[in-house]
Amino acid sequence: MKKITFLLFAFLFSIFSNAQQDINTTFATQMNTVFGSLDKTKIPHGILLDYGMEFTNVPAYNGTLTDSTYSDKSSLNQIYNTLLSSRVREVSTAWITPTEYDNRWNGNRSIGVIALSGLYFKYAQFADNALTTNKIMLSNNKFYDKVINGVWQNPYQELQTFAMAAPIKQYDELTMQVKIPSNIFISNYQNLITSIQIDFDNGQGYVTVTYNQNITVNYTTYGTKIWKYKLNLSNGTALYNQSRMKIGKNQVNGQTGPPVPPPCQTCRISPTESPISITAAIPYLGGLGTVKLTIDYAGDPSQGLKRPLIVAEGFDLGVVLNPEKAYGNNTYSGTFQPSLLESGVELKNLLYEDYKQYDIVYVDWNNGVDYMQRNAYALEAVIKYVNDRKVLSGSTTKNVVLGQSMGGVIARYALADMEQRGENHQTSLFISHDAPQQGANIPISFQYMFRHLKSQYVKSPLLLYGGEVYLPMNTDTQPVSSYLSILDAPASKQLIGNFVNSNYAIDNWENTSFYDELKGKGLANSGGYPLQCRNIAISNGSECGTTQNFNPGDDLVNIQLNKGLSFWGDLFSLIYNPLGGYIGGTFVDSDLYGVAVLGLFPGHSKYNVDFKAKSLYDTSGNEIYKGRMSYTKKILWVLNVTVDITNVTKNQPLGILPFDTYGGGYFDTNTLAGTVNSPNLIIKDRFGFIPTASALDIGKRNITLIDEDYKKSYVGAIPLVSPKNSPFANFVTDFDIVNPNAHNKQHISFNPRNGKWLASELNALSNPYTNPELANCSFMCSGNSASQITGNDAVCGTSVFSVPSGADSYNWSITEGGYLANLTGNNTSTVTLTINNGSGYVTLQVIYGNAICGGITITKRIWVGAPQITGLICPNQSTICSGTFCQQELGLPSFDLTNNVEASVIGMTDLEIGEKTNWEWERINANIVIAQDTRGNEIYIAPNYIGQTGVRVRAKNNCGWSEWSELYFEVVDCSNNLMRLSEDEKTFLVYPNPSNEKVNIDLRDANNLPEKNAKISGELFDIMGKSKAKIQIKDNRASFFVSGLNKGVYVLKIYINGKIESHQIGVK
Repeated sequence: MKKITFLLFAFLFSIFSNAQQDINTTFATQMNTVFGSLDKTKIPHGILLDYGMEFTNVPAYNGTLTDSTYSDKSSLNQIYNTLLSSRVREVSTAWITPTEYDNRWNGNRSIGVIALSGLYFKYAQFADNALTTNKIMLSNNKFYDKVINGVWQNPYQELQTFAMAAPIKQYDELTMQVKIPSNIFISNYQNLITSIQIDFDNGQGYVTVTYNQNITVNYTTYGTKIWKYKLNLSNGTALYNQSRMKIGKNQVNGQTGPPVPPPCQTCRISPTESPISITAAIPYLGGLGTVKLTIDYAGDPSQGLKRPLIVAEGFDLGVVLNPEKAYGNNTYSGTFQPSLLESGVELKNLLYEDYKQYDIVYVDWNNGVDYMQRNAYALEAVIKYVNDRKVLSGSTTKNVVLGQSMGGVIARYALADMEQRGENHQTSLFISHDAPQQGANIPISFQYMFRHLKSQYVKSPLLLYGGEVYLPMNTDTQPVSSYLSILDAPASKQLIGNFVNSNYAIDNWENTSFYDELKGKGLANSGGYPLQCRNIAISNGSECGTTQNFNPGDDLVNIQLNKGLSFWGDLFSLIYNPLGGYIGGTFVDSDLYGVAVLGLFPGHSKYNVDFKAKSLYDTSGNEIYKGRMSYTKKILWVLNVTVDITNVTKNQPLGILPFDTYGGGYFDTNTLAGTVNSPNLIIKDRFGFIPTASALDIGKRNITLIDEDYKKSYVGAIPLVSPKNSPFANFVTDFDIVNPNAHNKQHISFNPRNGKWLASELNALSNPYTNPELANCSFMCSGNSASQITGNDAVCGTSVFSVPSGADSYNWSITEGGYLANLTGNNTSTVTLTINNGSGYVTLQVIYGNAICGGITITKRIWVGAPQITGLICPNQSTICSGTFCQQELGLPSFDLTNNVEASVIGMTDLEIGEKTNWEWERINANIVIAQDTRGNEIYIAPNYIGQTGVRVRAKNNCGWSEWSELYFEVVDCSNNLMRLSEDEKTFLVYPNPSNEKVNIDLRDANNLPEKNAKISGELFDIMGKSKAKIQIKDNRASFFVSGLNKGVYVLKIYINGKIESHQIGVK
């Protein structure tokens, strides 16, 4: 399963096309300056570790066995490149470039044979006490030889290192061939080696392995084996090293499963039948595609093929990364059969082991990264071979073709091409399983990141045979040439949408060209699909249209480290080695991490690292990638040499949608993320790999899809409308019956729901009275309209409520307020609610579902009847302090004051509450003045007189008015000098009142005059405290006009030597 996930593996390994290199020369320049004055002829063995860039801790591999010195191909590369960069003079002819080393190793790899490489070197480094014992001199950051009394002082310590490893960490079979090619056992002292012995951890002890001679290694059990290497030297000493090798496939239910290589041990297959190889009859660009077949018969193999189901695998990197495996990384028993374990009983009864009803023909591409056209023509040859075999067995049953991932695209091409050529493919059903019918998604930031990192090279300080030597910063388990071939593989460019080229530009030419060609295949108006069979599809994307579990612009990778790392070995192993371990898309079992080797910290080196790769944003132009690294080498603990190696940032290209977060079959990095135990290293556990719209070929590439098309809910039972429909007669998307909140599944995974759906399609082929299932669990989707009760939030008489149809059972009930309403129409998706007398809340509940989708319970709370006032809130509780009000003037309310009353209500919407006409307020008596706020449910209160008073209020909704609700309180005296004056105690008289024109101010009593020379003035306010006019009062008299004011109540404040006398004035 998940075979196209190899494509991700490829991109996480890839480098620039045409081997573009970003070469750092600063390190070489600085090292030659620091060490330029030393006499290089005096450096033992011509290698000084202090002079080179350290990729790993070479002195740790000193010939003794420790838990920290397990080796693998990556550590061998790290040791070799460290020593190569540490050369100070030409002494040995053993040296080769890193590229030549990779090429030699690759050239020795072949099917069934594991080619071991080894290193044995003598070298030197400064003794730790060289400075303190005055054996070397450091001046102005340069080292000089030390000569005392004419005697040169030797500052060097001589060391040796030994390591061996296989090019792979896991092998399927119990028996293998092992050899040590002489051209990849590299040493500067080959003449000192007398023999090499290996203990393969199979009970045979150490056995001598001669250069270039194959030996057979047998095991009786599966699991992780410790290979111990012994290097015997001519001086009678021996050096040791060790590595891990896993024998067998991934774990299943906690147990390491047997590899069962084709022909598989569980297959019903004749023991005399050789593995079947098929070659295409039609060339593509001058080349013929070839495949190997595994046939697992449903019955007696001697009866021949009766009921074939042809499975076309997806992208398989075995030809590039694991040439030792005859059938590549994806196999029938190691990949396809385990994927059926979670498919449910119905599909297992048809396809799995002893239960199966089909003869399964599993197709392994010999080159799983080749042009898809070339492999499609090979699949056509397979179909013809199967049809010929059916004739021999007397079968007329038509074929079923299942194409998984890239195999689904290839199968579509092959079937359509056969129809176009007038050839009978004898196929009744074509199944496209999470296939990228419109392309696959690899995060652009990932592509930026690995294009950047894989292009990083450092110039060696010393020439090699007169030529420059460039050391790749990456020293992982696969050579640069392999990654280059993966990146440039035809299938890679054909499949990936938004492909990033060597210039960091989006280059979709290969992708567009292939899919345009595919659309033109087949009969007229077929859109590139076969028309002589039924076409169906499985997408692992969410049926609910739910996106992945993170947001656009979130970090996918965030690495900030400042430590001594074997940088590329550790960094890349943390990021992509576990991803690459998803052989065929299956999970890496935990035991694989026991096989992987993290590089050792370089002894005196430190890398400062800051890398960020983000998911695509909703909009263009944002920074989605940043990669910065510097390297510091500490020499003799006193001299630091720091080099800025690289610093690159990249922004999101224009016009690209956030594919990383869209729903669809996802690539799972959770196993990797779980191994990371650093707060400074964050890896997102997944990203969208095959968008649902791609797996279903929405719009058939005849129309440009937009954001909402990738977020849409695609339901097999609900027909899609042209032009954004699907070419498939039936399809199923993902829904988790156990956890309805879990959305999207791993790429090309089976589960009980899609397994049952597929079984119904297969059963319908042999039973014309059986209809295939139409998948529809959309009524279970959580978080959208499908999981809500539709209907009014408030009811006055009767109202209809509904949930989506499609369930087998519906059970409605009222769980709150049952006395207020009645239900009719139970056991359907729609009910009618009729209210009785009264008002209050009614909670409506429905439980619905079916055996396929499970069940769901949802509720809706509804208000019935008129509203209810639930409370009147006064901040001053039961009293209003007149002193508080009278800071400006007794009776003048202000928004700054807290003397307000707010009504709380239920049974009204926010809009209804805010509408002033839905409220009626009244005061109990004249002791207060009330003014309604802009929101209808609140009033402001100003006291007129001390004493008991209160307010009452009612509100209305569409059903009518509520009952009146009352609040009583008391106006109290809080400040004698601000106490409210009665009318008889006032100095002035205001008249006429009310008025619509002129208002006069005069003395109330000529015998009651203000103090002589008193300062008297007036000011008119509206009821909300806003000043409307200032009045000059001379000789205790004044007049002013109100004809320009709105009707209402106003307050005239008369200031008499700082005291305030207020009058209410009505304007009519």
